[in-house]
Amino acid sequence: MKLIIGYLYSDLMNIYGDTGNIIALTKRAEWRGIDVEVKHISIGDSLKPGTVDLFFFGGGQDQAQIEVAKDLQKKATVLKAEVEKGVPILAICGGYQLLGEFYLPRLASGKAGKPLPGINIFSFTPYARLYWTEEGFSNSQANRFGWNSKEIEIKDDHYKIALIGDSFVHALQVHRKNNIGAVLQEKLRASAQDNTTVYPFGISGSSLLQYKLLEQYALDFYQVKDVVVFIFLGNDFSGLIPSTLAKKKKRIVDPA
Repeated sequence: MKLIIGYLYSDLMNIYGDTGNIIALTKRAEWRGIDVEVKHISIGDSLKPGTVDLFFFGGGQDQAQIEVAKDLQKKATVLKAEVEKGVPILAICGGYQLLGEFYLPRLASGKAGKPLPGINIFSFTPYARLYWTEEGFSNSQANRFGWNSKEIEIKDDHYKIALIGDSFVHALQVHRKNNIGAVLQEKLRASAQDNTTVYPFGISGSSLLQYKLLEQYALDFYQVKDVVVFIFLGNDFSGLIPSTLAKKKKRIVDPA
């Protein structure tokens, strides 16, 4: 058995010990009797479908990401198709952000620089302006990970709680300082539990299947200890019902 790892922009996106991740992946595969080939794919290199089993995309300085963002657009069609086929991508920091809608670099002054276009494999927008005019009005801003919550640092010594749900957790109807995650965080702080951090992961219109993916994201990336899932019986189960049955309002289980 052989594993081919496509290391995207290894010469430019490698400032967070990213080559160490490649070494770890390689050694873990070799310990299991799997041969590993690392393909270095950078600016100007071609990317052919079906030639990589796993992609790795590290982090880089903003200047390097400007050049990477331009070249990444040329590889977008193939990368998207490979992901649709089930090829995994392990992405870190700037690499992860360039897989979204865009990356917004920060200038030395602290102000936002010119947005760098991503390839929209993941639907999130860092620092996006969030407007809502139904069921109330809000004018808020997403954090650097694209979530409707204040900027939250990932602290290893904190007890972490994830809140998962649809519009109840997304809470675009209110300012992010008043959403359920922020309110719970303040109550914990008031009760002298400053070592606990709450991460709200809400996506309006999502279903139970997406909740499961969000749970895995929270466990893997944020290493949370507890997961609280908010379920609304009115629509959260609709994603599990075939559209034809939902439209005809047929019963899934015959009570007879």
